[in-house]
Amino acid sequence: MPELQYNEKVILNADSVRALFKQKNVLTLKADWTNEDQAISDILKKYDRAGVPAYLLYPGGNAEPIILPEILTQNVVVGELNKLKN
Repeated sequence: MPELQYNEKVILNADSVRALFKQKNVLTLKADWTNEDQAISDILKKYDRAGVPAYLLYPGGNAEPIILPEILTQNVVVGELNKLKN
């Protein structure tokens, strides 16, 4: 799962991304699917994801999440975060 480690260490922990998380009041959650928890499996199935990593950005309210690609780039993450209201 090298893409998961890369995404977490390089992209999601980049200063620019972390600053936008704070500015946009983004709460980050990480679900551990090591034991293939059924609740996580249900969410993966609902959003047509075969496994992890799966990144869902919920814009707030009851809106459907924005599904991010499995391999992230700072441009993709920053672009989607910038679409969110402050």
